[in-house]
Amino acid sequence: MHAQGNAISPLYYNMLNGGEIAPRSFLDNSYACVGLVSCSPAGNSTLAVGPAWGGAPLYGGKGKLTDGIIATENVFSYYGYTPYVGWDSRIDPSVVFAPTIHFVFDENTMISSVRIFFYGCAGPEYGVGGPCSNVSLPSAVSFGFGTTTLNFDVNGPQVSTPVDLLFDVSALNAMGALDVTLVRAAPWVLVSEMTFTGPTSTVPEPSSLALVTAGVVAIGVVTRHRRNLSGM
Repeated sequence: MHAQGNAISPLYYNMLNGGEIAPRSFLDNSYACVGLVSCSPAGNSTLAVGPAWGGAPLYGGKGKLTDGIIATENVFSYYGYTPYVGWDSRIDPSVVFAPTIHFVFDENTMISSVRIFFYGCAGPEYGVGGPCSNVSLPSAVSFGFGTTTLNFDVNGPQVSTPVDLLFDVSALNAMGALDVTLVRAAPWVLVSEMTFTGPTSTVPEPSSLALVTAGVVAIGVVTRHRRNLSGM
């Protein structure tokens, strides 16, 4: 027997849009409504609300964060729209901006773990600056359900490649919704995908299945044999 988490998908997510800095865009440009009464426009740079570099409210739809596309290349290899949604301090210069994404699931869906696909670390493409002075992993990730929060300090590798981190959120007992807050450690934090699993279920190994099947067959043989004896 082995434990297996059930992959689950949100119905939609709400958040402030990402930003863009030439020659790359980290907007959630594929964000689209999913048929709800209340929904924002498509998530591109033509949004009427929010500054040109992003920050417009998106609600009632889905986009890059759940489209199944996981970035695999160095961030500097992309031009124009990228697979990433990225948030930076210009969205609200008055605060240390920590984007929160509110995911909504079927009301009976339990969320046990979250895997987030980040870009690890990037300095300036040109000029001077530290190796992670422009982009880095967040310093922390916070998960919320109702009035309960679960906080994780991030001590992942600061490398110039995509990095995925798995978070066990089962202690929240979150059902139907989950807030994910990314506490920035650099001007930018970039995410290409988030995946979710529900409670683990026990799945028989192939050999165990064979034994179970053989046992059922044996019971059937014994039952038929007893019937034959009673008919004598």
